[in-house]
Amino acid sequence: MSDVTLAVRMDLPREALAEEREAAAPGYQLGQETALPPDPDAVEARFIEPVSLIATVTAAMLAWRIVNHFLVKDGRGVLIDARDRPPLVSRLEDVPAGYIVLIRADGSSEALAAGKTDDAALAELIGKVLGAG
Repeated sequence: MSDVTLAVRMDLPREALAEEREAAAPGYQLGQETALPPDPDAVEARFIEPVSLIATVTAAMLAWRIVNHFLVKDGRGVLIDARDRPPLVSRLEDVPAGYIVLIRADGSSEALAAGKTDDAALAELIGKVLGAG
């Protein structure tokens, strides 16, 4: 399941986009970005320009990027939401640093702490959550 290719919508800060494009590989292709409007429900000012794009990525590559880059290097949390199509992978949501929040298509959720699962196990879980539906 970890080598299955998925189409996901990624929401991330524009300043992170160049680095994501540099990371592109056969298992990680990024589409054209579009600007996202500011969140009207945000309770604090955010001085980032959010963008959204469609990525074609294997579950294994997505897991590797989440663990080794988003969580470790950026020190941020990540939301993976399978309720929408394409599923959403967001670095913009208010997820605590070092955590991955998975929301399955049925609305059930699970939070994983960084370092509590290896890349292969996370890739298998992501493949199941995003590939089933």
